[in-house]
Amino acid sequence: MSLPGNIDFDNLKPEEFENYLPDLFANGDGKVSQDPRLKKFLAQHPDCAALVSDLETIADTARSLF
Repeated sequence: MSLPGNIDFDNLKPEEFENYLPDLFANGDGKVSQDPRLKKFLAQHPDCAALVSDLETIADTARSLF
């Protein structure tokens, strides 16, 4: 799934966010938590913020292996 240009990031549901998460990581620099479009959403959904943090740590660790 690619990211449509008209996503209302402030009003995403967690399950919608999880659908977009692979594209957010693939299309960015791996720092989804720093994406200004997601600031409000992540603040309102701590479980999603924790998931993003864990995935960023995994991605950073994997990059350091190469």
